[in-house]
Amino acid sequence: GYNGLSDPDDNEPVELTPENVREIHMKGGSILKAGRGGFDAEKICDTLEKLGINMLFTVGGDGTQGAAYLLYETARKRGLTISIVGVPKSIDNDILHFDRTFGFDTAVAEASEIIRNGWVEATSCNKGVGIVKLMGR
Repeated sequence: GYNGLSDPDDNEPVELTPENVREIHMKGGSILKAGRGGFDAEKICDTLEKLGINMLFTVGGDGTQGAAYLLYETARKRGLTISIVGVPKSIDNDILHFDRTFGFDTAVAEASEIIRNGWVEATSCNKGVGIVKLMGR
């Protein structure tokens, strides 16, 4: 999330090397931590400038992209030479102007399999009940 850029003293940057990303696909989003909160455009711009970062990719849904726009506005007002690139990704498929985002098809496929498995278990016995909890909107 933005926490690493708003508060770099508590969230030190991590260099992505072949060694520490070798199994990243098995960990899902857990390596990124939760992205809720921690957004402070002024502090983020301070951190980006201090670290000499001139390109930032924001990967996420409507909240992430909305915050990226606010960050862009702050950087522009400060005259920072930085590119902020928004990459739409949402399991909710709720980003304006995009018919489909990556992450959505995977979420639907995984949820369908879980629901199907719950149905099989629930119908395999008399008066069976299946409860499935899903994330997303």
